[in-house]
Amino acid sequence: MDDDDYPYYRNDYWDEAADRQRNARRPPPRRVVHVNAHAPAPWRPMPMQPQPIVVNTARPGIRDMPTGLLAEVAAQAFVALQPLPTPPPPATDDMRASLTNLVVYQTALAQYTKRNEQIRTLGYIARLFV
Repeated sequence: MDDDDYPYYRNDYWDEAADRQRNARRPPPRRVVHVNAHAPAPWRPMPMQPQPIVVNTARPGIRDMPTGLLAEVAAQAFVALQPLPTPPPPATDDMRASLTNLVVYQTALAQYTKRNEQIRTLGYIARLFV
C-alpha cells in the first residue's frame, strides 16, 4: 500500500492510541449562549419604590439620659477638670536634687493617673448598676 491510498499522511511515528489519548485531554469546545438584550438580566436590581425619609427633630437632652450614664458622664467631667500636679522647680547644678525632683514629680503623676482611673471606673460601675 502506498501513502497515496490514505486520506492523511501516516509516518513511522504515528500511533492511533496516542492520538486518541491526546484528543481526550482537550477541553470540550465552548458553548456560545445568545442573550436577549431586551430581557432583564437576573443580576440587575429591579427598581424599588421610594422610601419615605423620616427626620427626627427631637434632640436627646440630659433628661432623656439614663441615671447610670449621667453618673459616668459626671465622673468623666470631674476627672477632666482635675489639675495636673505642679511641676518641679527648674533644674539646678546639683544632679542629685534634679533627680529627686524628677522622682517626686513622676510619683505625683502616677498618683494623679491612678486617682483618675479610679474615678472613671466608679462612674462606669455606677452606669452598670444604676
